[in-house]
Amino acid sequence: PHRFSKNIIMFSLKTLISLLISLLSIPLASPQSVIEWAESHGAYFHPSIEYRDSGVFAKEDLPSGTMVVRTPMEIVLKVDAGNGEMENCPFVQEVRRHIENKESFFHPYVSSFPTTCQSLGCYDLQSPALKDILTVKGSREAFSYLCPDNPILSSVVFSRSFSPGLIPLLDLFNHLDQEPHQSIDHLVDRNTGELLGFALFLKRDHKKGEEIYNSYGPISPYDLYLRYGIHPTSKVWESGSRRVQHLNMETALPGRPHQP
Repeated sequence: PHRFSKNIIMFSLKTLISLLISLLSIPLASPQSVIEWAESHGAYFHPSIEYRDSGVFAKEDLPSGTMVVRTPMEIVLKVDAGNGEMENCPFVQEVRRHIENKESFFHPYVSSFPTTCQSLGCYDLQSPALKDILTVKGSREAFSYLCPDNPILSSVVFSRSFSPGLIPLLDLFNHLDQEPHQSIDHLVDRNTGELLGFALFLKRDHKKGEEIYNSYGPISPYDLYLRYGIHPTSKVWESGSRRVQHLNMETALPGRPHQP
């Protein structure tokens, strides 16, 4: 127990130091500047949508089938480090180098990343708010995607990543998994089979002012909350082999917006 407490203290100190360095040394780019950067390199962001309030919203009524975003492969920060997994620390270190290098092609994009933790792994694992949740899986397994040397940035990278890597513009959409499933489409050259990029098409009509979502896939509420910080809709939800009940989940810890 004593050794575990000491590890938690060291983990918290590293987290605090990492956050302070991020806040003091790296100015954040605005989402709008990222949109402009992406469009200057061939991306498309529909003129009738906007990024605000940590989500993407329709500025006008949009019909089903509308392509709202397209991102070419040329501006995708691909996973090519280690074993090709987002959890792999070399990829997080690569992102960090792009953040620090103002001459990097990807700097205008990655310098817009938040400097606060995007999952629960950066918080005190002894907190009562996590006690019941971490009884389902051990903390080492639950937070295996966090790099010990930079837990905050690794939580940010993981929360924004897709299987190919980091996809500018498409990582601005919040998650919602309901019918009809609205998720990212792969754009492929019909003649060569080459992957050209990614796009998001509306699967239903959207009214002016309505948020546009992207489904991250069939992810359990447990993993949504633990790995992405997204509060589950219900106070009681399935988690592994047992049911976990948390009485004040909305206010117990910081988190991303609720699922509607």
